[in-house]
Amino acid sequence: MSSPSNGEGSGIAMLHLLKTLSQSITSSMADMWELEIPLLVKYLEEHTEFTWKQKTWEDRLIQFLRNSLKMRRSSRWSLRLSKELNNQMESFDSPSLEKVGSQREG
Repeated sequence: MSSPSNGEGSGIAMLHLLKTLSQSITSSMADMWELEIPLLVKYLEEHTEFTWKQKTWEDRLIQFLRNSLKMRRSSRWSLRLSKELNNQMESFDSPSLEKVGSQREG
């Protein structure tokens, strides 16, 4: 999701899938995701590769994750999410500030 415009707009498709599956993933966050995912989609739809701001997108995505974690207080769920995010970050070619920071700490 760090580069959602790559892969012919797969980021929008992933967000729509996440919204559709929200009740199955975790019902406690479904209402919040119903409101926030369309805002993420709107940002992607309104920008091209020439108007795209990576930092803005990452900030929005991180805020979405923070809000999700606040809604879901389960440490087991949070741990699974953290591990998956770590796995995803390791697969990216270009490091973001968050990735560089986490590698220094770890």
